[in-house]
Amino acid sequence: MKNKTNNNKEFLVVESKNSLRKAFESGSEKIIIKGKLAKEFDLTKKIIPLGSAAIGALVIGIASIPATAGLSMAVAAPVAAASGIGAEVVLAIIAVGGVSIILALYKNYDVKVTCRDAKGNAIEMELTKKQ
Repeated sequence: MKNKTNNNKEFLVVESKNSLRKAFESGSEKIIIKGKLAKEFDLTKKIIPLGSAAIGALVIGIASIPATAGLSMAVAAPVAAASGIGAEVVLAIIAVGGVSIILALYKNYDVKVTCRDAKGNAIEMELTKKQ
């Protein structure tokens, strides 16, 4: 996590789920997510329109994955099926830090992709705190 300034406004640059959580908990006005974490966070937007039953199934399903199982499509597939989203999204949710942090970030920040790679994957995202 790096502190940067632009036009006298401080923002945090993060590339790991722990740094993202710390930036959110610190109440940072602006968070820049870079690299693989940006791609994973962009995928998680698919949970925003889900109803409470699907979110509940997702939370329970992710919590039931044994820590020793590792993160793979085979492990994520049953959770994806129960919640109605793809296994890739389930893995992204786990990689970003879980359902609660994702929902909190989307609730409290305006989120936009600021840079994509040649395949269309997000490689940089900007989160600006809602007023």
